[in-house]
Amino acid sequence: MEEHPVVLFILFALLVVFLALKITKKIRNGLWQKINPLIENENFAEAKESLEKLADKYNAPTACDILGNMYSNGNGVELDLEKSAYYYKRALKFGEKKYAPYRLSQILTSDMDNISDECIDYLVLASKNLNSNASSDLATIYITKNNEKYSSDYNRLYKQLLRHAKNGDAVCQFTVGIVNATGVITEKNPEKAVEWYRKSAEQGYAQAMEGLSKCYEEGFGVTQNLEESGKWHNKANDAES
Repeated sequence: MEEHPVVLFILFALLVVFLALKITKKIRNGLWQKINPLIENENFAEAKESLEKLADKYNAPTACDILGNMYSNGNGVELDLEKSAYYYKRALKFGEKKYAPYRLSQILTSDMDNISDECIDYLVLASKNLNSNASSDLATIYITKNNEKYSSDYNRLYKQLLRHAKNGDAVCQFTVGIVNATGVITEKNPEKAVEWYRKSAEQGYAQAMEGLSKCYEEGFGVTQNLEESGKWHNKANDAES
């Protein structure tokens, strides 16, 4: 009989928690209903107060991510990279691991020759969470630095790039081409480099067109053909104009 008050207290506490969560969910849903049409119409300034409430009071990662974007681009607020980083870090803290770490890496990236370990760590995290841009940027950094300390991540990264490339991501197709052309992350394979440049180029990606042009100019992975080189060079110029 002495245990009954304890049991009742636990049941009451669980009921209070359940009701609190239900009320919180209702408030959050109400705020999102108000915010969504504002975001869709790019009325960021009007959405700011509700977004801040969701981000700072209810720890909503999506709201944090949107605020991070607003401050990094000056949408509805004054451009403020410090505040942008603050909200991206909150988004990451509350579970957004695909976009927030990538965007944090962009804030930290100013000079390819001075990429910080923190920036690379964010890119690795975003890449592991299937962010194709992070995988592509990370490959470029690894190739540029060509440092043995990153080699433990080469195999994982190459598999990730291939996954995105096979799913039709033109940027990753081009990056896979670069990886095969340089031989830093995987074994050098000029023929495969050309194959992936072509897949990307055929989707209209200008850098891949230029890469394919260079291959034909130098006879790298294909028979040298200056006419074909010129054709892809012109296509690259047209795509960029």
